[in-house]
Amino acid sequence: MIERKNNIRPRQEIEDNKIIGFDMSASKFLITKEIEFMNPRFYRMEEERLKRKHRKLSRKQKGSNNKLKGQYKLARFYSKINNRKKDWIHKITHLLSEHFDCIILEDLNIKGMQQFNSGISKSVTLDFSWHQFTAILRYKLEQKGKHLIFIDRFFPSSKTCSNCGHINSQLLLNERKWVCPDCSTELDRDINASINIRNKGLEILKENQIKIIKNNDTTVGPTGVAFRENLRLITQQFLRKKEATCL
Repeated sequence: MIERKNNIRPRQEIEDNKIIGFDMSASKFLITKEIEFMNPRFYRMEEERLKRKHRKLSRKQKGSNNKLKGQYKLARFYSKINNRKKDWIHKITHLLSEHFDCIILEDLNIKGMQQFNSGISKSVTLDFSWHQFTAILRYKLEQKGKHLIFIDRFFPSSKTCSNCGHINSQLLLNERKWVCPDCSTELDRDINASINIRNKGLEILKENQIKIIKNNDTTVGPTGVAFRENLRLITQQFLRKKEATCL
């Protein structure tokens, strides 16, 4: 699925090494064969402090000035968490939109995740806010005439062997590594899914008459020095802020 909401002409030719597919992981945020992003854990990092602040507020007399002051302090704390998260999202989406011409993701069923897995729910809605991330990434790519593709949520990216195409319908959610019964390839669940997501995205690009140009230049894409260095700087900056917050 490719969607457009502005008048900027999308690129009709894309270099192969500027196309990347990511699998979303609650623990690692985004994963591909070459690189892993980290889950910033913005909410969970402050969850205990939030609980203490809520308990402290609940003990204050309703309608009192202390209650109002407590509500204001709690609101400011929530705002601080959200601002850190938004700043991080803007930095990561800017990095991705600068280095890639096409990014391929899964169209995740967030409501289903919230209903059946509270741990994943906290990650995708509170720690890194998947909807906010994809919305910001979309407009930054579209402003540059680049592509954001969402793979159908029912596509078996994790269960399909990226080597031979066999679908392992017996694969359980807690199995992080598995061996293909057809070709005996050892597979990492998340990396395997990212390869399948990228391959499916390539099919969609071709169906939309977008030309893919082969380019073996290793100085660009996820293996490029510039991309890795910029990602390292963003990660370092985040970790410094995290350490300062915990003091």
